[in-house]
Amino acid sequence: MANRSTPRSARSEAIARSWATRKANAAAEAAWLEKPVCLCGCGEAVARHRNPDRQRLFRPGHDMRLKAVAAGILAGEIPKHAIPDIARVLKNRIRFLRKPSQLNRTF
Repeated sequence: MANRSTPRSARSEAIARSWATRKANAAAEAAWLEKPVCLCGCGEAVARHRNPDRQRLFRPGHDMRLKAVAAGILAGEIPKHAIPDIARVLKNRIRFLRKPSQLNRTF
């Protein structure tokens, strides 16, 4: 990168951080799509689908595990870091988080 003579503004720094986060999330999602595991945090493999839009996110019944963890966080019984990082990255794909609810605040 060329040496700049003018300092970067706070806005451009914020934009650069935002894009860095966005690139990291896209890379994490691409890596997950290559070898998908259940988003509940159990670590079990999920069958890979060649169409990324049709890729399953959970093993059967495990979506309720993640929902229970999110409810426990809202109740204050479980620490916030109990939600897997990949579930935070893919939160826009999780159906029970698509509609407005209190569970959205945990992610």
